[in-house]
Amino acid sequence: MIHRITGLSVNEVYEDLAKLFATEIVDTGTIKSNTINRSSRAGDVHELRGLCVLEYQRPELRVLFCPIRDANPYFHLMEAMWMLAGRCDVEFLAKYSKQASGLIIGSASYGHRWRNYFEFDQIAGVINMLKQDPGTRRAFLAMWDAQHDLGSPSKDIPCNVGIKFEIRDGLLEMCVFNRSNDAIWGACGANVVHMSFLQEYIAQMVGVPMGSYFQISGNMHVYSEVYQEKMRPYRKDHSLRHFYANLEFESLSLVNHVESFDTELKSVLEDATSPRFYRNRFLGDVVRPCMLSWDAWKAKDYDGALNHALTIHAVDWATAMTEWLFRHAPKKNA
Repeated sequence: MIHRITGLSVNEVYEDLAKLFATEIVDTGTIKSNTINRSSRAGDVHELRGLCVLEYQRPELRVLFCPIRDANPYFHLMEAMWMLAGRCDVEFLAKYSKQASGLIIGSASYGHRWRNYFEFDQIAGVINMLKQDPGTRRAFLAMWDAQHDLGSPSKDIPCNVGIKFEIRDGLLEMCVFNRSNDAIWGACGANVVHMSFLQEYIAQMVGVPMGSYFQISGNMHVYSEVYQEKMRPYRKDHSLRHFYANLEFESLSLVNHVESFDTELKSVLEDATSPRFYRNRFLGDVVRPCMLSWDAWKAKDYDGALNHALTIHAVDWATAMTEWLFRHAPKKNA
């Protein structure tokens, strides 16, 4: 059995996944659930039968607007930038998520495996291949290390194991191969953000527009307890469900200046407090105020957090962060 979901943005894909998990199927005349319920090392799960293929037709529409899901846009954005920089230091991520320090040991960081783990920069290799031969079918980036991962008892094992890049009709398509994926926290949570940024980075370094982003999952599941809270009650009538569809939306380009991007990314992640000029506007106008907003939030300067969030030039990220702040700010007494 193969399930396929196609949508312009992550919001459509998430809604259709929610419906898929709740759907009954007819098999040889018998109606049964679309999922298998079983126990896993991390808790009880609802697991889709067969393979699951997701297609994001406009991967830059990556911000999930679902108050029930309540995704933390600060963590998603900063994790994506941390990965692009090839880092594996847990301390940086732990500033944005209490769970990060407990869930991520470091060596399985996708960014680290993209750029450093195998002792060469795979991203640079993929970019060079695509520039030299736009018709290549060999541009593949590995995240699975059989010598380390196969049979390992560690929790620090990649769920996404490899990525294929191919230019079709002048557009860079990306296909992510996934051995096991949590639909809520992973596929339509963090994964869609950091993988789509990787696709955008490579496309802009090569000099071609982005095409579709595909994900093939060998095991798509949701943890039962989380499903009841974050996905089952989901309805399409949330006001921000069609955020992207209601706008003639153009995302702010990630890379404006190829030669300086990596240096500027490293600089802003190390110190966002010092004002400087960024050739790459996304770093100066989105990442930097995001970091300043979060620092203010952690210092309980809620007005300062909001003010910094309002200076973010990407309307989707600014909206998501201000909405998140309003949902989580302490309620004032009437």
